[in-house]
Amino acid sequence: MSKRFCLLFMFAGIVLALAVSAATARAGQAVNFNLPTMDGGHLELSEFRGRLVVLEFFATWCRPCKNSMTKLEKLHQRYKNRGLSVIAYSVDEGGRKKVKPFVARLGINFPVVIGGLQQARRLDPVRHLPTTLIIDPQGRIVNRMVGSASMSNLENAVLAYMPKAAPGPPASARVDRRQEGETRFFRVWAQDNQILQGYRGVYIHVMADVADLPAEQGLWLKIHLRPEARVGSGLAPVDKAKPLFQRIDDSSRSHHILFIRCDQFPAAPLGGIYRVWVTILDQYQRPVEKSGEFIMQNPGCHTAQIR
Repeated sequence: MSKRFCLLFMFAGIVLALAVSAATARAGQAVNFNLPTMDGGHLELSEFRGRLVVLEFFATWCRPCKNSMTKLEKLHQRYKNRGLSVIAYSVDEGGRKKVKPFVARLGINFPVVIGGLQQARRLDPVRHLPTTLIIDPQGRIVNRMVGSASMSNLENAVLAYMPKAAPGPPASARVDRRQEGETRFFRVWAQDNQILQGYRGVYIHVMADVADLPAEQGLWLKIHLRPEARVGSGLAPVDKAKPLFQRIDDSSRSHHILFIRCDQFPAAPLGGIYRVWVTILDQYQRPVEKSGEFIMQNPGCHTAQIR
């Protein structure tokens, strides 16, 4: 397989994608689609009329696609204020679960739609990945590149059709993705007095972005429960924090829930409390980031007070 492009095939059945739909768009023909995005919304290509669009067909298993997507991110940052919109079109069968970690690890900040091979072939004769379409402000295909194009070729292709004036990107083009250095945690809270499989306990809810971390190699949440006693107007630890662990199997999810049975809480003095926090651990059990702390009243199966 060439290092420049991947021959497109479907893993389910290992069928080569050489057949091209009769409805495939040709150069100069207007194209459109309405598909779900990786970020949870929908994107319709016709909403981008008036802007120049670079549409990239890719798959997470395609090595040259990584290099191509990185160059498209540079192109996006360089020309997004001059009327250019970059859109990536996933042909993966695994959907968001596969695509979100791939995009997060590359640091991509343009919209990504979740399509599929059959939908892609209705737009273009996609036989190799990556395949890049240049779509003019009228919505017509004006250029097509197969394989990982050089940055200079990409720039020449878009500059030839860059509009002199263009509307701003539509709402569906907006993405809200974690940037390097930003906190991973959105929120951590407790839901007390719950019953699961006959046991009474507490749900600990963790909202955190871990999409760029390799869950397949081992990714964990470590919940810390530290009993504390009231001393004067303050609090003081009475024992070390008890750790509980939960493995993250799907890093595309941002909401994780751990159930702690009442008998799993460490002993706390009468009138005491538990201080709770969460740490993300990588495949080597090394801490990645710690959440903020909150206070849970003792006993642990009563209403939690978030601080």
